[in-house]
Amino acid sequence: MDEHPLTLKEYNQLQIEEMEKHKWIESEKAGHDLGPAAHRDWVEKWAAKFREEHPIVVETDKLHPERNLDAENGISENIP
Repeated sequence: MDEHPLTLKEYNQLQIEEMEKHKWIESEKAGHDLGPAAHRDWVEKWAAKFREEHPIVVETDKLHPERNLDAENGISENIP
């Protein structure tokens, strides 16, 4: 587990890196590029564990509070 919560940008970058690593490994095993299917496979197998292991700092937008993330759900009910 990370020692400090990640910013949204850091979290997204790390998740993309993990998804790309999974895609590369699984594509090598298959002998061809699995494309988006490998990303879906990562989401199904690893996304929940990734979220548990990488806490995120909820950033707030003071100019546009309707865009703020809900700390528990990761979404805002105010976003149309």
